[in-house]
Amino acid sequence: MEMKKLSLADNGFLQAEKATTPTHVGGLTIHKIPEGVAPQTYFETLLGNLRNWFAATAPFNQRLQTAFLNAGVPSLVPESHLDLDYHMRRMALPQPGSLAQLCELIAEMHGKLLHRDHPLWEFRLIEGLEGNRFALYFKVHHSIMDGIAAMNAMKSLMSTDPHADTIAPLRSIRRQASATSSKGLTARLAQVAHFLQTQAKTMPELAKAFKDVGLQLWHADPADPSVVPVWYTAPVFPINTQISGQRSIIVRSFALKDFKAISKAHGVTINDVVLACCSGALRSYFLLHNNLPEKSLISCLPVSLRAKSGSSQGNAITSLLCNMGTHLEDPLTRLQHIHTSTANGKEQLRHMSKPAIETFTLMVGAPFFLGQMLKINKVLPTAFNMVISNLQASDKKLYLCGAEMESLYPINLLFERQALNFTVSSYVNSLDFSLLACRQTIPDLEQIADFLTQSLEELAKESGLKRPRGKRKTPARAK
Repeated sequence: MEMKKLSLADNGFLQAEKATTPTHVGGLTIHKIPEGVAPQTYFETLLGNLRNWFAATAPFNQRLQTAFLNAGVPSLVPESHLDLDYHMRRMALPQPGSLAQLCELIAEMHGKLLHRDHPLWEFRLIEGLEGNRFALYFKVHHSIMDGIAAMNAMKSLMSTDPHADTIAPLRSIRRQASATSSKGLTARLAQVAHFLQTQAKTMPELAKAFKDVGLQLWHADPADPSVVPVWYTAPVFPINTQISGQRSIIVRSFALKDFKAISKAHGVTINDVVLACCSGALRSYFLLHNNLPEKSLISCLPVSLRAKSGSSQGNAITSLLCNMGTHLEDPLTRLQHIHTSTANGKEQLRHMSKPAIETFTLMVGAPFFLGQMLKINKVLPTAFNMVISNLQASDKKLYLCGAEMESLYPINLLFERQALNFTVSSYVNSLDFSLLACRQTIPDLEQIADFLTQSLEELAKESGLKRPRGKRKTPARAK
């Protein structure tokens, strides 16, 4: 039996998981039912296609196998009795189902753990959404797929052809077989030798990276955006507290052209504008509640290390830390502050090889994950205040067996003492935002979403642009 061992990074998401902090990621897509097709017939055909796809595609047909005596990293092994009726369910909203009702349902499901005696994924087809639409909700454990890989898996179900009525098999989701497979002792020794050789080559890069961190801590002003933020130096903040398992979700979509116009007007990236909108929303919300820290909030920005032709399983990510400029009143000053911070962070990564980046990421992130595993993170310095992810879905319209996809909302996870997350995807002419929060810590997530809209409008106004009037969906709150 072929075993495919998880990496140390993959295993970290298993070990850090608790009942109140599930470590799966997910996605919500919304589709139009094809015209001239009976909905029930369409759904039955679609589910048949999806069942065949999941049954034939790794890692969805694989389960966890723990190491001997539970001493070591688990592996993925083929699941000989894949129970698709357990993993795939068909559901319906009370018609006419609203976006708010949909998000309430998704929030409830997203807060529940995946059971480890089954392959670590679930899929829901949800009927009854107003406007002759339906939704798909998919979640998969972060130990077997990071957010980008999960998005790629969802996209692979789709086609750019509106007339395609089947789902093409996926060949790109794979993981290199581990040294525990039947390659023999020689192959295992060669793999160990290659690993040690690679690590030896990265030592000078790692030494320089940690030297730079030390100099930043010793000399630099942490409020200076030209200084790349250092892990564990984020300010004490109300959202960085112990969280419950209850989740709230809000989704909103905006016209991509508005972000492009602001980006062009100030010579910054679209992602800088996204971050500035999030920063403005956070500043307004926490000023309203009289608990905005004087020091800038620090966000963690996941960055993919995955080659386009590489494996789509496991985790291949690092992260940038960004000064969000929440202490600055002027929206354009905040935007430039963010741009300087992200540009310098990217420049730092550009001078490191991929193996060095991976090792550096494991080393600086180790205290954070150990804190999650051992439940001691409350006595550790705050690593960062929140995670903000920006993913590219597609610049072309996608169809699921003829059903046009209107929106794709990636749904991330919350770590302990990380009560808020922003995740964004770009799809054709829109940016789809999903806000995920611990409901107990942030009971009024709707306000942050409203301030997000307000922040975009402020940036447009200050840039001399017309008030954004692009694509924007009704806010949805999950209870």
